[in-house]
Amino acid sequence: MRTIIGVILAPLVMPVLNLIYLLAIKHSGMVAVSVTVGFILPLSYATMILAGLPTLYILRKTHLNSLSVYLALGLLLGLVGDMLMDWAFGNNPFGGWLSYLHLGAQPLLHQLFIEASQVWIFGIVATLSFWLIVRPDQTQTP
Repeated sequence: MRTIIGVILAPLVMPVLNLIYLLAIKHSGMVAVSVTVGFILPLSYATMILAGLPTLYILRKTHLNSLSVYLALGLLLGLVGDMLMDWAFGNNPFGGWLSYLHLGAQPLLHQLFIEASQVWIFGIVATLSFWLIVRPDQTQTP
């Protein structure tokens, strides 16, 4: 039951925080709601369904239940979210990063660590929220 609640609630955390942020920096209410409901919320659930649930299944089968493992995978899920965002805008999901390869390591690292940092934070916060709700480190009775 906690897993179902986690799957429903964890993807909501970052869109709600983003909505509060957008409203706090004086965006119009309609723009903030449109961005959150029309883009960030579906992206959060798409990432959870396409990447989070298969990852959860693998973690359960391998008994990797520590918070550090979940947070490390949250970084990767953030990258999946970034790829989904690129795909949603009609771009090549790998094009943003691969287009920097010919320029050398510094522009590539800038793209990965600076511009993708928001989706990494999204992935980590959603994963942390999920872990705190589900608490996979505690033994669960079948």
